Amino acid sequence: MALPSWPDLSDEAQVEQWCGWLTEVWARPPVAEAVRLASPVLAQRLEALCGGHRPRPAQVRRMVLSVARYVVRMQRRSTPFGLFAGIAPLRFGAEVTAAGAGEPLVRTRADAAWLSTVIARLEASTEVLRRVPVMVNDLAAVRGERVVVSGAPRSPTGAPGQVSLRHSRVVAGVLAAARSPIPGGDLVAKLAADMPHLSTAGLENLLAELVRCGLLVTRLRPPSTTGDGLAHVYACLRDIDAESIDDVASLVAELHELHAGLGVIDVWDVQSLRRRMRAMAAVVEQPITGDCRFDVTAELPVQIAEEAAAAASALVRATPHPAGDPAMQEFHARFIGHYGVGAWVGLDELTDPTTGLGFPPHYGADQPYPAPDPRVDSRGERLLALAQQAALDGAREVELDEGFLDGLAAEAQGPLRPAPHAELCAEVHAPSSAAVAGGDFTLAVRGTSRSGLALSGRFIDLLPLAERERLVERYRELPTAVDGAVAAQLSFTPGHPRSANVSHAPRVLPRVLPLGEHTEAERGQLLADDLAVAADAQRLYVVSRSHGGVVEPVVANALARHAWPSLARLLTEIARSTTAAVSPFAWGAASCLPYLPRLRYRRSILCPARWRLPSGALPGRDASQEAWEYALATLREQLDLPDWISVGESDRLLRLNLDQPMDRTLLRTHLDQVAERGETATVSEAPTPTDLGWTGERAHEIVVPLATTTPPASAPALRLDASHRIGRDHGALPGQRVVSAELYGHPGHADTILIHYLPRLLEELGCRRAQPMWWFLRYRHPSPHLRLRLHPSPEGYGATVQALGDWAHDLRSRGLLGELAVTTYRPETIRYGTGAALEAAESVFAADSTAARAQISARHLHPRVVTAASMVDLATAMAGERAEAMHWLLERRPVPSRGASLREEVRQAVELFDPSQEYAALRALPGGEDIADSWEKRRRAAMAYCRRLQQDPTAPAPAGVLGSLLHLHHVRTLGIDPDSERETEHIARAVALAWRARRTAPREERP
Repeated sequence: MALPSWPDLSDEAQVEQWCGWLTEVWARPPVAEAVRLASPVLAQRLEALCGGHRPRPAQVRRMVLSVARYVVRMQRRSTPFGLFAGIAPLRFGAEVTAAGAGEPLVRTRADAAWLSTVIARLEASTEVLRRVPVMVNDLAAVRGERVVVSGAPRSPTGAPGQVSLRHSRVVAGVLAAARSPIPGGDLVAKLAADMPHLSTAGLENLLAELVRCGLLVTRLRPPSTTGDGLAHVYACLRDIDAESIDDVASLVAELHELHAGLGVIDVWDVQSLRRRMRAMAAVVEQPITGDCRFDVTAELPVQIAEEAAAAASALVRATPHPAGDPAMQEFHARFIGHYGVGAWVGLDELTDPTTGLGFPPHYGADQPYPAPDPRVDSRGERLLALAQQAALDGAREVELDEGFLDGLAAEAQGPLRPAPHAELCAEVHAPSSAAVAGGDFTLAVRGTSRSGLALSGRFIDLLPLAERERLVERYRELPTAVDGAVAAQLSFTPGHPRSANVSHAPRVLPRVLPLGEHTEAERGQLLADDLAVAADAQRLYVVSRSHGGVVEPVVANALARHAWPSLARLLTEIARSTTAAVSPFAWGAASCLPYLPRLRYRRSILCPARWRLPSGALPGRDASQEAWEYALATLREQLDLPDWISVGESDRLLRLNLDQPMDRTLLRTHLDQVAERGETATVSEAPTPTDLGWTGERAHEIVVPLATTTPPASAPALRLDASHRIGRDHGALPGQRVVSAELYGHPGHADTILIHYLPRLLEELGCRRAQPMWWFLRYRHPSPHLRLRLHPSPEGYGATVQALGDWAHDLRSRGLLGELAVTTYRPETIRYGTGAALEAAESVFAADSTAARAQISARHLHPRVVTAASMVDLATAMAGERAEAMHWLLERRPVPSRGASLREEVRQAVELFDPSQEYAALRALPGGEDIADSWEKRRRAAMAYCRRLQQDPTAPAPAGVLGSLLHLHHVRTLGIDPDSERETEHIARAVALAWRARRTAPREERP
């Protein structure tokens, strides 16, 4: 679309030229139609100006800039919005067919914020509330003496937050009676029958207030799986015969007419509909939203799909978090520490900030995502070196090879496990359709999504029926991260009502999980009350108590996560907590560099070249246009900026041509705004007209759904019966049976405390006739500390605490201790058993702690050697038979990080572990008698524990507990060090191999 010559906006005397430019542009129907739908107020001002009205020059200048931005957006950005850009289905085949030809089909809907206001008016009617079904918001939870409602506000302009109200008797009655849908009048009648001292009028007022604050959700509120919210509302009104209700009859009639008028309409009808809708509720400037679809199916070669898959694979290998989201790994560690391995916890209990874990700290914060780790790891070093070398070489592009990508992924522990599905959003660059067909193209990655239907979800119901059915069939075939898991489509009301314009998506998966919505019982529906969170040693899981399996929530919209209800976000992030996301390339620490090159992999651009413009690089707002233009020309030459650049963020990019005066003016305006916010401006290279030649220079993006070929993780061995549920009463508070003391200080002092000072405490407790059973562990979270558990007799509890305090005071005076905390003792009952089994397990902990202390005291022995031998002895005691223990150790198959250098340690461990000689070699060493005797006592405790486990059918099997006991032994002796633990297990396995070799060797070959 040709535009008139750009006027000089620096001279107000030329305001008539500005008006002339606006008049000429406004005469172009595509511009006028798109702006009328996007910004009716601007459209009214433009029509008045074209009719002869002359606003102040400053206002005219703002209008010129606004229209120029809209024109650039229309011509150069393909993100679907109103009439500026539309969608078309895409297939991969043998032909090349570009979409976008002909007149688009325009679908209009009522704006979600406008509709929310109208619904609030209807809900204000007492008679409507009597008739319409209501139910308790499942995002509400009882917290002490309050009921807290998290999630979306009912105000169309309100910010997301929480509502808290007193958990009175009548509110408790509402929570009990409205768990499932019930007409408001029936609810009031039930409450009145249960509490006859309350008046019907008072209960109806309470009902209205509970609806306003969001504790109750009416059926009028459309779920996000409803594409046409107004149609949903009108259907509900029809079901309750709302036209017969005097105070809303006229409103209902108007909604009926609007419902008939909206849909697929001529864009010229929008203005009259808008006026009528704003007369009903003037909460938003434009109460009508629009989407458009081109009536053509695009087709591209299969090579492009293959290239998209390769680009996604490269992004997975380049991710800074190959093992999954660090914030969720931290949440997993907190879960294990609080509830233990194998436990499951209801959602209300888990998210209780007082008795549970609450939500991750960054949820709902000013910074909605965790702050990046400031440390530079090996990945960061590689990227910094790559960027610096590119700058030294003057290279605009760096091509990544397999070796470099493998190096970025080298820090991952274990095999890389990609997310089960995602979408890749990209541009295809080629001068012609023939070039695309011949494979002469470049795929420029523009974004990714968190699931295989997040970007395309809200447009599915805009597609022709055949395409819709084809896509739904593919979506239902998407894999899961865990074998046998059930994928469930999340449906929720976002934190701001207007966000619902882009968060709705039709139901495409067999299972749906609604949160914070009014729901009717239907096939395939999961309920939040049925869900729980469980954990094994590797990860967290969302599980269904009724179905007994893993559930993986899937989001079908691209709404930013901080706009979701916190529970929806938590469930989704748990499902992806251990997978490597297909996410845009992240430079990490290198992002601060003034220049970053384009990164290419095969035929894909993973990220474009990018420049950070330093403060003061260009004159400020007060400089003349001539001075600014001169400075820009100098900067372009200095930085070697391309002619075509992009500014802005995410899907709000402006693609500008620096050779055009209009584009330079828009750039200056953008840079001035960035400077006012105190931020650093960045510009990136943008596609040239030649790059877009194959589409006739039209901006475009393709969205390619992708599924991993990596097999899913094995299903966890979880038990979801009552015996594995952990509630808020779990654990012994201070003053009950166990003293759980946390000794905070430098980890280097831990051995000194254990060897030299712990005996003093135990001696003092003996003098006070309070000699308890004791054990210890080393911890790193929240900061390094020793966790000392003392199990005194009931009458000796007070003396134990007093002696502990005196002892800790002495340690602090010696500079060995920072803080002492006496905390709740939470035994891992799911992992080790309950009742008598737990008591026997604690005896093993105590005996193992004594053995660990004896081993630590033997300074002349290699710590890993004696620990490995000790682990073999412990395995023998737990297995019952030596041969079975050796078989168990050999089957573990740990992966050593430097196995070749462990030969001497293996030799020493084999010499120490010689049970046939009653550990004679060990006993001959200084301190060896104490170690061997402690192992003997531990064997007796372990055998007693095994007998207890075998007597209890609900308890874990001894073989299932052994791995945990070996892990705890390493933590006691050597601390939390995964590399050291793998090497120690390697040595223990080598001892088992040596034992088996001696046992199977011919008699004459035995030593």
